[in-house]
Amino acid sequence: MLSASARTVIVVRFKPFGIESIVNSVKKQVIGDEIKGRPARHGVSVFADVQRATESVEETVHRICTVASAHAGGPKIAVTTEEALNARGYCLHETFPPELHYLIGGESIFTPPPELDGLADEWTKDRRDNPVFEKEQTS
Repeated sequence: MLSASARTVIVVRFKPFGIESIVNSVKKQVIGDEIKGRPARHGVSVFADVQRATESVEETVHRICTVASAHAGGPKIAVTTEEALNARGYCLHETFPPELHYLIGGESIFTPPPELDGLADEWTKDRRDNPVFEKEQTS
């Protein structure tokens, strides 16, 4: 489980987490941008936010999943921090809307990201049940 430090950015990825899915996610992003006539962005979709001073990591994850549930979902999530991603050479790029949405990529979102195996590895460290998944299903 994660422990937070000052100004921790918590990052949530909804399943799937495997390398093949990550590569396909980047390809879909590029193709989607090209279809819309905008510069191709190379990144993997996640939701993230700064952990508030009064929140536990679990409360931040719950808040992020609640906001993200209108756009993404599923029973399983992987959780990491921006700091851990940066240590592997990745950067978070804000891509609102939707709210709290980011793409993980390299220094520039317009160039292919560093090798993607590190993301698949990072997402093995803290996998959890989506804390709002049941609520989504009964709403």
